[in-house]
Amino acid sequence: MKTPEWQAEKAHSIERRAWVAFALCVLTGLAVGLVWYLRVAGTYAVYQLNTGESVSGLMVDAPVEFHGVEVGRVTEISLSGPASVNVVLNVKNGTPVSLATVATITTRGLAPRGFMGYVYVALEDSGSHAGSLALDPASHLPLISVGPSRSISLDTAMSEVDANVKALSSLVLTVLNQDTLAGLDTSLRNLERVSTTLAANSERLNAILLNAERVSRQTVPLLDAGNATLRAMQGQVLPEAYRTLAEMNALSRSMAGLADKLNRNPSVLIRGSASAPPGPGESDGRR
Repeated sequence: MKTPEWQAEKAHSIERRAWVAFALCVLTGLAVGLVWYLRVAGTYAVYQLNTGESVSGLMVDAPVEFHGVEVGRVTEISLSGPASVNVVLNVKNGTPVSLATVATITTRGLAPRGFMGYVYVALEDSGSHAGSLALDPASHLPLISVGPSRSISLDTAMSEVDANVKALSSLVLTVLNQDTLAGLDTSLRNLERVSTTLAANSERLNAILLNAERVSRQTVPLLDAGNATLRAMQGQVLPEAYRTLAEMNALSRSMAGLADKLNRNPSVLIRGSASAPPGPGESDGRR
């Protein structure tokens, strides 16, 4: 039979085991945390931003990008004064952070908060400075200089488009003064008169077009007749003209020969063109 002393001893033993198990769990957790901290501390460097800009939408564990490449996370966001905010960053070792590095709180997506929108820290190398970063007097963390916040969200783009449209409308109203508007009104009225006149004379225009079509149909036979006349002239008149010109050319050569004879011997007109009697020692060719 179990005595009360034995039951008390057993309960005390179970309680000791529970405490030992709890202590082991705590020690294991501390060991894991220590290993993780040492690993993180050896992998990441800690930097701080001091900004007077609004960091609305920026949250712990937000990404940190260097020239668009993710290199770390935001680990802490806190107020340091009425108009200043401290942001602590964990950045991978080997990231070329220097005095020339400028941090910008950037909004990307459709909206700063909500659907497909997020805020992150963008690091860029301006290349204008060289040297080591200064340390914050309170936290003794290296300070990265901060540039103006930038927003590339859709609502900001729509706001910019709206502002541009308003500016354009103001410019148009400035350019289109009363004289210009009066000139445009006069031009529109003149166009209206022209269209009215054309509509009123549509029947006359149709008649003119019909007459032009009729004349074009009548011109075709006339052109055919002209072509036939040209072919007849080429086949009959021109050959006869060529023969007549040839005969006139031969007649002109004969007249030229006769004129030459007359010039040499005018007596031909009286005696005719009979040959002269043969001279002494010449034979007349007769037997």
